[in-house]
Amino acid sequence: MIELLKKSVLIILLAFMTLTMIPASKNAKPETAEPEYIKPENLQPMNEMVIYPPVRPRVFYKPTMLAQTAGNAKEIIVEEPETEEVYAYSDDEKELIARVVYAEARGERFEGQVAVAQVVINRFESGRFGKTVKKIVFAKHQFAVSSKYNEKSMQAVETAIEERIHPENMFYFQVSKRKKWRNFVFYDRIGNHNFFCSKK
Repeated sequence: MIELLKKSVLIILLAFMTLTMIPASKNAKPETAEPEYIKPENLQPMNEMVIYPPVRPRVFYKPTMLAQTAGNAKEIIVEEPETEEVYAYSDDEKELIARVVYAEARGERFEGQVAVAQVVINRFESGRFGKTVKKIVFAKHQFAVSSKYNEKSMQAVETAIEERIHPENMFYFQVSKRKKWRNFVFYDRIGNHNFFCSKK
């Protein structure tokens, strides 16, 4: 009886071992891992989106250029700066001024002669003392006028016209050391002459 029981147990063990060693069938599906779901509260926040400003259009500094306005190209005409017309003095007018320079300042250094010439030029160009150089030069009790001039006095006239060293309202001069004269504004002393400007 005992022997029969031992044989029965042995047969059962062999049968169990045989079953566990049988390979899986072709139709058997492999086990797959379940997808891992993340709760909304565990989500990591995304980086904020960076918004760059629009690129400004290039502007070309030319007399005619394009500018962007509301997405449309618009032509803009840039006006050139206005230039003042320079009065062209005739040879006769230059000679008249040179005669004043020779009479009033022929013994002065060159800077003083230029200043005298510019007084005459300033008076003419201001339009306040006469409409012609001749009227300015021969105005009563204003300037001494010689019948001649020399090369230095003419050069002083040319320099005064071209360089405009002194203020445009320098209208007066006198042989004096006084810095006060009527209601004029003292400007500078050059040689033996004091020069004055009008009040603007």
